[in-house]
Amino acid sequence: MARPSRNVVVSSTLAAMAVVALLGWWVLGPWESKTRPRTTAVTDRTHDPATRVEPLALPDRPAAASPPAAKPPIAIPQPTAAASSPAASLKPRSALQAAFEREVPDSTAAQAEERIRAIFKAQPHFDVVFRHVLCTRSVCRLDLRWSPELSDAYNGGLIKVVEEFSREITFEPDGELDMARMPLPMNIYVARKGHSVESLLAEEAATRH
Repeated sequence: MARPSRNVVVSSTLAAMAVVALLGWWVLGPWESKTRPRTTAVTDRTHDPATRVEPLALPDRPAAASPPAAKPPIAIPQPTAAASSPAASLKPRSALQAAFEREVPDSTAAQAEERIRAIFKAQPHFDVVFRHVLCTRSVCRLDLRWSPELSDAYNGGLIKVVEEFSREITFEPDGELDMARMPLPMNIYVARKGHSVESLLAEEAATRH
């Protein structure tokens, strides 16, 4: 039998080696790709613009409650030499006096008069400071006396009247004020609750039409 030639043997050997190499690549290729660490591309941000950090927006704090507005001090009518000047006939002052003169007492007038009398009765020198009180529907007129010695009783009684009735208060001198004659007569007009100079002026204007 004839031997295969040397060239045929070499060709067979090379073919077998190629098959083995191909089989090894097919087996090892996927495993190597799984075990090899992945390389992450690093982006160069050296020249990127700086990122601006926005400040944290905090909720507005509730505004502190403002204290209640203090009431203006009570202005108690005091006798002065200027009271007898033309300034004594100012419109707000005349409104109380005009209302008193055109009105009549209502069903509650006696009760208001008794309360004012009791207020002054609690003051010293009551029989000297307090003379008389008369109330109509909207205004009370107090007949009082004032002197430097009676000032505490005069002011103390009027402050209490203002607190219980209203701050709409004024005075009309009982004749010309003679500062050398003491005690001085004082007619005090005070609006009753629910009435004011503004409302009385409106009522007076309505009666003229």
